[in-house]
Amino acid sequence: MVDDFPMKTNRIEIKRKAKGGKIKVIKYDRSFPSPIIQNQKAKGFYNDIKNYCLSFEKVKARTAWNAESFLTGSEATVRLVVLGDALCALFALNPADYDQKRYPHKDFSDHKEYQSTPFLVPIRTAAEYKIARRLVADAFTSRFVYTVDFPKRTNFLADLPNEKDEALIKK
Repeated sequence: MVDDFPMKTNRIEIKRKAKGGKIKVIKYDRSFPSPIIQNQKAKGFYNDIKNYCLSFEKVKARTAWNAESFLTGSEATVRLVVLGDALCALFALNPADYDQKRYPHKDFSDHKEYQSTPFLVPIRTAAEYKIARRLVADAFTSRFVYTVDFPKRTNFLADLPNEKDEALIKK
């Protein structure tokens, strides 16, 4: 399940004709929300996971070019990224503490960029979403952060309307 996970880049190439009839290839690195905008299933998972993360006390969200992090204090506890075509959640948990059969995951301890959040779970199906949601709770409660009694739900999908590559590049 996770072993065959594609580690494709989020770079797109656009071919255009230049002067003299030559073909010009322009490469763009996609931002974090760009693939989510174009994938309806990922939008739903993103909205639910983000609302769940923000339902914990003292958790702040910070969006960077390639990820969205949920911080407790100044430390990233949960991070959402897009790898290949899948929304993925990375957790500040030790991957060796979790059974591979019960919690299918990948260990990203070797990657310098993900050193603080090495436990990767792709979120492509409802079953993987449930696993990710359990792990979000584990990550925050291991840092003594608990959910608020009546969490406020926000629709983050309004900020992510469907757009094509050309429109996203213009932005």
